[in-house]
Amino acid sequence: MKNWRSQFKDWLKEICPWGNIENYVEFRQELPQEWDLPQGKYCINDKPKEPDAIIINLYTKDYSYYIKAKEKYLGCIYSHRKPRAGEDWTRGRDLPDGRFNGETWESIKHAILQNEFVKVAKRQELLPDVEAT
Repeated sequence: MKNWRSQFKDWLKEICPWGNIENYVEFRQELPQEWDLPQGKYCINDKPKEPDAIIINLYTKDYSYYIKAKEKYLGCIYSHRKPRAGEDWTRGRDLPDGRFNGETWESIKHAILQNEFVKVAKRQELLPDVEAT
């Protein structure tokens, strides 16, 4: 059976284009040594260290997703990457969290996907061309 760190790496490979973690995941603290990835521009150390956790950010055009993984916990929150007009804070909310298992991971992936969808605008009928008289 895989340890939880290796399992989390595999899950991230599922959602990163071509499994390329190093170009799509920002680590909030040191990378797990067993991941065998070079420390790079995607590793920041601005939070207190939690030696028994992997804390990452994922980014899309409009949102940032903060995911924390621990041996017995997995959770996610998101926030807008820019404030709404007239506001000086970014809005966000909690996404699923729970035990570190496949069910929680699937819930998080589905919530991220649901958050990214946008409504389809009602199709507008074009007015017929009016010939000049």
